[in-house]
Amino acid sequence: MNSDKMNPQDREQIIQAIQNGRKIEAIKIYRECTDSSLLEAKNFIEGLTEELREQNPGSIPEKSSGCGTAVLICLIFPAISLYYLFIS
Repeated sequence: MNSDKMNPQDREQIIQAIQNGRKIEAIKIYRECTDSSLLEAKNFIEGLTEELREQNPGSIPEKSSGCGTAVLICLIFPAISLYYLFIS
């Protein structure tokens, strides 16, 4: 990989982005620094994320499952239905 082209400031920016849950930003920074492909950058960032997670488990946010939207829809839809049922 092209990670040897990165300077310490770039690496720190990437780590900060990962720690803040902004993987896409980390991938963009890596690509700009190394002129690598999207796949290479994605693989590098995912590897670095796992490495950081192993070194300090609490510092990297876990992947969200995305079920929050489904729960929200399941709660709002019946509420709206009941609202229109009682108004008509």
